[in-house]
Amino acid sequence: MWFACVACGSSKEMRASPPRDDAGGAPLALAVESSSPVSGAPSRGRDPAVLALGIAGERLCTGTALGSNLVLTARACVADRDPSSLLLYGGEDPAAQQLLARGRELVVNAAEDAKLALLILDRDLPDTTPVPVREEPPQRTERIRTVSFGQRSTNEPLVKLAREHVAVTDVVEDRFLVAEATCQGDAGGVALDEGTGEVVGIVTQGGNPCDAPAEYARIDIQRSLVEEAMALAKQMRQDDLDAADAGRPRAKSPKKSRPGTDVGQPCQSAFECTTGMCVRDEDQAYCTRSCGSGDRCLAGFRCKEATSVKACIMTL
Repeated sequence: MWFACVACGSSKEMRASPPRDDAGGAPLALAVESSSPVSGAPSRGRDPAVLALGIAGERLCTGTALGSNLVLTARACVADRDPSSLLLYGGEDPAAQQLLARGRELVVNAAEDAKLALLILDRDLPDTTPVPVREEPPQRTERIRTVSFGQRSTNEPLVKLAREHVAVTDVVEDRFLVAEATCQGDAGGVALDEGTGEVVGIVTQGGNPCDAPAEYARIDIQRSLVEEAMALAKQMRQDDLDAADAGRPRAKSPKKSRPGTDVGQPCQSAFECTTGMCVRDEDQAYCTRSCGSGDRCLAGFRCKEATSVKACIMTL
């Protein structure tokens, strides 16, 4: 028997007459347990370009590497700060204090309502492949991956949390909304294209409470600012090389690649899955995600209909 568990909180099981599989075969004994609100699951090393940004030892935000010495974050995190007081940490747990670089110069839009900021660093980020910026605007109903440093509850430490297969619910001028995201302390969190890994936006307002819509600033309409920062970061890096007259390793360029996923990975509960869904059958349990018309499963999975949701099930 299969059970699909959807994170997280108190749950209620719903049952109906057993549906048939999508090949018209025998009825599937399938029940769905659903719950809310959403809080994300540990990224587990799948988003190395997403970094912890320490703000003068006072608070923590999220930054995303767009270049070997360039990071994107929320303007609210760094406004009126001395760049040298901004510290970048690697790894999944900022408490480990894996310091990678320090801020050198901020690039921001002069407009008072600007939401994004770019931080040029004093050195290259080691072992980090930057992510590219998507040129196309977000589309309503498309799916994204959200990643940020946050808490699943107020009693837990800050860690890198991801939420996978999140639907865009609306696109309004310079921002877009999603129905669910990590919400405790996620300032500067990034929204990634689920297929290419490109940056689509930066969170400017997390859900409060957690199941309220979260708001992201669109990156596509800030291309000129991003390109300005990239050019300046590249020039400053080259100036450093010329001054040192030494051969540093060649800077890594952003490249498209599908973000990592835990779909198909073993799970004991939906809380462990970035999609918030854990499927159980007689001899195995693994993370899955929703599917449906125009929303196809990954290779090796097939969309099966349950009592209240369609889910991607492993093929034999």
